[in-house]
Amino acid sequence: MIDDEKRIIEVEVIEGGLKDLGFDYLLIRAEIIEKDPQTTIVRSTVDYEIDDKLAHKVSLVKMEYFQTAIEAIAQYLNTERRANA
Repeated sequence: MIDDEKRIIEVEVIEGGLKDLGFDYLLIRAEIIEKDPQTTIVRSTVDYEIDDKLAHKVSLVKMEYFQTAIEAIAQYLNTERRANA
C-alpha cells in the first residue's frame, strides 16, 4: 500500500524469504516525514507475529534490507513535491 498524500508505504510479506523462517505475519511500514526542503526523515516499523518457539528469529528482520527501496521512494516523493510546488 502506498499513500502518496500521507506519505506512507506498507509492505506485507506474503510468501518466501522471512515468511519461510516461520513468521505468520510480517508488515513493514515506512512513513516519509519532510522536515525541510533538504531533509527527509523516514520512520520505519515492523509488525510481526511468530510462534514463541521461533522468537529468536526476530533478530533476522533488519530494516537495512528495505532501506534502499524506502530511500528511493522518499527521494521520488520529494522530487514530485518540488515539481508540483
